[in-house]
Amino acid sequence: MPLTGVYGKGGSGKNTIVAYLKMKKFKKIKTYVNFTMTTPNTEKIDSMSLFDIPTIEEPQLLIYDEAYTEGLDERASMSLNNQIQSYLLFQARKNNFSIISITQLNILDIRWRSLEEHIILCHDRAIYTKDLKPYKGDFKYTFMNLRSKRDFVLKYKTAQKVFPLFDTKEKILPKNFALMKNRLEMQNPENKNKVVNEIVEKLLSENPTNEDLKNHMWLRDKLLEYNFINLNLEPYVYARLKLQLEKGIMQQKIHKENQTTKQRLIEHIQLKSQQVQKQ
Repeated sequence: MPLTGVYGKGGSGKNTIVAYLKMKKFKKIKTYVNFTMTTPNTEKIDSMSLFDIPTIEEPQLLIYDEAYTEGLDERASMSLNNQIQSYLLFQARKNNFSIISITQLNILDIRWRSLEEHIILCHDRAIYTKDLKPYKGDFKYTFMNLRSKRDFVLKYKTAQKVFPLFDTKEKILPKNFALMKNRLEMQNPENKNKVVNEIVEKLLSENPTNEDLKNHMWLRDKLLEYNFINLNLEPYVYARLKLQLEKGIMQQKIHKENQTTKQRLIEHIQLKSQQVQKQ
């Protein structure tokens, strides 16, 4: 169950060497990736579904591009996603998985890095020439394991053949990116106030009552029904919704009192009119 770490800066040829090795050595091996790669026997999947892949005798390959987005960032150590990926790694041999992780910086979880049997260092390389044209120089690498170290040069002409097999500009985001983005946006009071008002307006359209708000469960259930990802705002929504309902009740009470006063005034005028007519 070899684990290979591919490290290098942007433009150094990380995806290029992985696509080259896939075509050169692993073409017939079933491969799972978290990015778009159009090589033979390759399938793009969500890493969480890897646990559902049946055990087979034949070797399989798993490639993580921007591996830190899969919960392997050392800053996310012991997060739920980090733990899940750790279990996947430690039990990968049961599915005959070999794993290749690709990342720009050495920021992967230390437990992951300590299990690397092979390392591919991608040497720094210019992306553009001085006149801002694509640099067409060769790609240089250093292959290392516990027993040996060797340099390897991938000619640009050869590399060109694997360029169409992947999209180097494809964005690979963490699975919880939407939640992270939402939490960041909610640090702005204006954004938070806007979102709370929008939710309250939507809830009011369903004509809730004070009975619904006797506890928070009705509201939490509604937020889940709306696929609202940031439940941290639930107390603000609850307080504002309750205030709006109380205002509505107060307005109804005032309206009713006004109607009663108006009716009494009409009756008083009618009575006076009758008295005048009798005189």
